Formats: sequence, structure tokens, C-alpha cells
Amino acid sequence: MEHISIIYSSPTGVAHIPYETFEDIKLTGILPANVLKLMQELPDEADTELRKDTFKHLIEKGTETLEELVRQLYELSELYSVYDDTQSPAIKKYIFAALLYRQYRFYKSSAELTVTKGFFEGYKKHFQELYDENMAAEAKRVYDTLVTSVNIEIKEDSLTLRSIEGNGYITDIRRCASEMGIELKEYGFSPKELGSDTASSLEALFPDRWKELTEHYDKHKALLDRGILDYIDQLDFYIYNTKLALEYSSHSIPLCYAHYGEDISIAEGYDITLMAKKCYDIIPNDISFTSDEPVYFLAGANGGGKTTYLRTVGVCVIMSLWGCPVPARHSRICKLYSVQTHFPRDERFELEGRFLDEQNRVDSILSDMGERSLILLNETYATTNEEKASAMTCSLAQRLKNEGQFTVYVTHQKGAQEIDIPMLTCVVDESDGRRTYKIRPLKVSVRSHAEDVLKKYSLSRADLEERFGI
Repeated sequence: MEHISIIYSSPTGVAHIPYETFEDIKLTGILPANVLKLMQELPDEADTELRKDTFKHLIEKGTETLEELVRQLYELSELYSVYDDTQSPAIKKYIFAALLYRQYRFYKSSAELTVTKGFFEGYKKHFQELYDENMAAEAKRVYDTLVTSVNIEIKEDSLTLRSIEGNGYITDIRRCASEMGIELKEYGFSPKELGSDTASSLEALFPDRWKELTEHYDKHKALLDRGILDYIDQLDFYIYNTKLALEYSSHSIPLCYAHYGEDISIAEGYDITLMAKKCYDIIPNDISFTSDEPVYFLAGANGGGKTTYLRTVGVCVIMSLWGCPVPARHSRICKLYSVQTHFPRDERFELEGRFLDEQNRVDSILSDMGERSLILLNETYATTNEEKASAMTCSLAQRLKNEGQFTVYVTHQKGAQEIDIPMLTCVVDESDGRRTYKIRPLKVSVRSHAEDVLKKYSLSRADLEERFGI
């Protein structure tokens, strides 16, 4: 069955984020893999407001009702696993009774959901229309009269039987034994795996119940709805991003919601991936990209926060694009085709060598960046000789600028200062009483003035080369 999405009005099918990007900027340390895989396909900007409304509600009211839905879905998922694995038709019928009961319980919980902001308004109406009260009552009756007599329990992906209070099958066996004059010894009972022999015995022991179960299965087995399991990832998207926002805001990190515009401007963005290391004393930085200045080189001392800045840009932009709470004072975003990264990873270079791997990855980015993307480059071409690396760095940066790709390029190449691309650098900031590094624009005017003075007195590089024949 096809269900309404709580993520998209309709998937774009084009804009995307490679999973490698999440690994590079360390989002994998603070969000689970199933949520990040869902976030690989970038949504249309028209849906952003709907998700923002949902997050605002969840930040205020909490995620408990959504977590209950996920818990029910995981129960269903485990049951489906056992249902699919069993080769016994008899066992399938018992599991089916539990599946259908829990399925309609999920329908009912969804139809009564208190979260109605954003996409959840349509979600609730969808399940109100889908929920059949009479069918739900029948499923519950069969489940109560059959399955609770022969209690099915999922534990570690296995189907088990256990004794229960009342007229369970252990009670019936004792009664039959008593009527036959057989004295049974008392044994402790622990859950036993339901096998085909046990299922056949139960069929013989409870013929009326077995007949009802068989009729229930034959009549309604087409009603099983695996499609609702897709909601696990969609609900987790809201739950985990809400909890993440509540965690960092509890440590005095601001949160905001992005507005769409023509460029990217983020004020006081935070690298919240540092929280995975229990670091909450995080230094904020500003981020700005325009059509006039889409590309920046970033240079500075090792340990000055260059990689942290790249992660800040990546995290804040991705959260902005998705309509999630953004760890920043203010955020303005524009439509992007992708967010891509190139960070060094030494473990990948055993077969081809690091330089060839770097070139292959750069080529992949260039062929996949679309009309406008965010590109984060960290010391690309650092493994070749300085002259070649400088030339390749400048060539790549110039191409990205010419194509209007928003880019931050961390590099130590001196040649980067020779081309017309603005430079960011790490500077010491003691404004709040701490000696920390902040990322600031390099004052290009000072360098330009010095170059003008050298040219005035014929002391530029070109003048000296001409004068001394070098």
C-alpha cells in the first residue's frame, strides 16, 4: 500500500548529498545512519516550511508520541522478520494474528496522533481514512482469544511460547492429565521456541481455535501492510533531529530556522559534531557566500580551527536545507544541488596511491555538482610537489569560481595568494577572555597596497626577474 510521506510533498529525485559528506563533516557521530541515508536526497525548498513547523512543535512539546509509533513499528518489523523466515504454514498463521492486530493498533495510534503540524496534518487524516474500526475489532478479538492463549513473544528475533495466567495451554495440559489420572511434576517454565511439532500439537489441542485462526488468515492475509515500516526512518528523522537540537540548546548554543534567499549567510554557526566528544565549549563562526564571492581559500596555523570551520559550514548548510533546527544565531540559505566534500582519508590509498585517489574524487565532484553546490575541500593535492600542487589548487579554485560553486578550500599553497580569490584565515580572538581561534577574512587591501608600492618602485617579482635575468 502507498502511504503519504511526512518528509516530502514529492521527492526531487535529483538533488543529493553523498554519504561520504556526512562522514567527512562528522554528522555520523551525532545522527544515526538510517536518518542520514534519508537525508541524502535533498528536499524541495517548498517543503521546508512544513518541516520547520513540525520541529517548532516538537521542540516545545517533545517527541514521546512519535517515539511510541516507532516502538510499535519495530515490533511489527521483528514480527515480519520471523513471519518471513518460518517455513511452517501453521506458525505463519499464529504470527499473522499478531501482525494484523499490531498493524491496526498502529493505524489507530496514527489516526489519534496529537502532532498535527507540517506534514503530520495530512498523515493523521490519511490514517483516519485508512483505519477500519470493525476490522480492528476483529483482529483484536482473534489476537486476544488465540494468541494470548498460546502467547507469542518476540525475543532476539525468535518466536517463542510462554505460560500465562488464566486458561493457557499449560493449564489445559494439566487438566487433561488430571482427568486421565496422571500426576504431573512441577517444572519451572521458560519461553520455548515455537517449532512445527509444537504448532501441530496446538492445532490438535485447540481445534476450534485453530479453525478460527485459519479462517482469519485465509480471509485477511492480503491486508498485511509492510509499507508502514518505511515510517521508521521518517519518524526517526524528526525524533533524532529534535533531540539533537534540544541537547545543544541546553548547552546555550542557539538554534534558528533558515529562510530562503539568493545566497548563503549564517551568523554564529556552531560545529555541534564536537558534542560527540563531550565538548560543549564551541567557538561560533560566521559563514557567507554570494554570487560575487562564491569561493574562499582558508589558510592558517595547524590547530587553528580550519577543519572545524569546514564542518560548521557543512552542518549548518545541511540543517538549513532540510528545515531542521540550525545551530546558529541566524541562517539564510539558497537552493543547492548538492553538498560535497573532499577530506583526506589515508586508509583509502593502498591500491592507487593518495594523489590518484584525490584526483578521482575531485573529478567525481566536478561531474556531479550541478548548477550550484556547496563544495568543501580540505588540503586537496597536498601529497604532490609544491609547484604542481599550487598550480592544480589554483586551477580547481578558479574553475569552481567561474561556475559559481560555493566553496571553502583549505590549503597551505602559497600560490593561492596570487589569484583573485578572497582568503580566510585563523586569527586569535581574546574578546571573551579566552585565547581562541576565529575564522576571519584576510585584509586583502593591505597585501594589495604592498604590491602597489613594489610596482611603483620597480621591485615587483616581474621587475626583479627582468632586472637580474632570473
